[in-house]
Amino acid sequence: MKVRPLGDKIIIKRAEAETKTDAGIFLPESAKDRPKQGTVEAIGTGKINEETGDRIPMNVAEGDQVIFTVSYPGPEEIKIDDQEYLIMNESAVLAIID
Repeated sequence: MKVRPLGDKIIIKRAEAETKTDAGIFLPESAKDRPKQGTVEAIGTGKINEETGDRIPMNVAEGDQVIFTVSYPGPEEIKIDDQEYLIMNESAVLAIID
């Protein structure tokens, strides 16, 4: 299934949680932190400037590795073809990892 986000929305595939610590201790599922980084899978066409009517281009591109914030309201979690993704506003992205 192909999903295309609208406006300034982006679809992110969250990075996998660490399964063991740096010291080599394996973490149980309940102790794993949900990473706040992932890969941009799809982007919308951008937000519309209310004054001029022009479309504001997106700052992220498909394939970018990003760090995002999870604040209220948080990202929408969806499942497509047995894969979990997040849909969020581009403004929730804090940084692009080079």
